[in-house]
Amino acid sequence: MEPEDFASALIDELESLPELKTAPMRKLRREYPKRLSAKDAYYVLEVARSILNSGKHGWIAYELIRDHPGAFHSLDRKSLEALGRGINNWSSVDSFSRTLSGPAWREGIISGDTIRDWAQSADRWWRRAALVMTP
Repeated sequence: MEPEDFASALIDELESLPELKTAPMRKLRREYPKRLSAKDAYYVLEVARSILNSGKHGWIAYELIRDHPGAFHSLDRKSLEALGRGINNWSSVDSFSRTLSGPAWREGIISGDTIRDWAQSADRWWRRAALVMTP
């Protein structure tokens, strides 16, 4: 199955839930790392990009990356910034920062220079990302 099809199937399954609330959505999302465990990092990142490009459930995309060691450890500043390109509200920033960029910084995947640059950004959402991702 192509990554885009996998992402579409996940979105369809999420949207078919009786309630679009975090708890049931997260319960369903927890099944997906098993389905993705045999896939390589590139595949998982493509699934996540497809979810982000759909404009729906971006936090799910971030969690899929975080829960796939190969995908998570393949990140760097450039790929994180690409994944965060759509952060534009409190929810998307907080999800991105607490799920991906914060753990990436703690793991040494990105440096303090990245945080400093984001904190000095002209974009208020990147400034918020820098704040949220630090303990």
